[in-house]
Amino acid sequence: MKKTELSEILHKPGKPVNEGVTDTKNEKTYPRIDYFPIAWSNNMASGEDYSGVDMYQISIYSKTAPNRKTGIVSDIKRILNERRIYPEIYHEFNLEDRLWHSYFEIGVNADD
Repeated sequence: MKKTELSEILHKPGKPVNEGVTDTKNEKTYPRIDYFPIAWSNNMASGEDYSGVDMYQISIYSKTAPNRKTGIVSDIKRILNERRIYPEIYHEFNLEDRLWHSYFEIGVNADD
């Protein structure tokens, strides 16, 4: 997947999306999506060349619990599944902020 494709997928539900650090105008907006690179890796391509892969963490912050049928997490999951991408999605509840944090990672072609 190219980084532009990832961005397109994340913007499709029409909610605020931030690459890297959350924009201050969006930091109290929910639901919200933040994504950023968390790891670099190399895969052997054809021949003896390596192809770079950047692993991106996608974080979705919401005031409502994730639901398999409705909401931003299920919207993103559906869009990814339509493209035959099936990430394992984790959820946690931040008691202090009273927010749900759903997150997963996706590999992006570093050479594009």
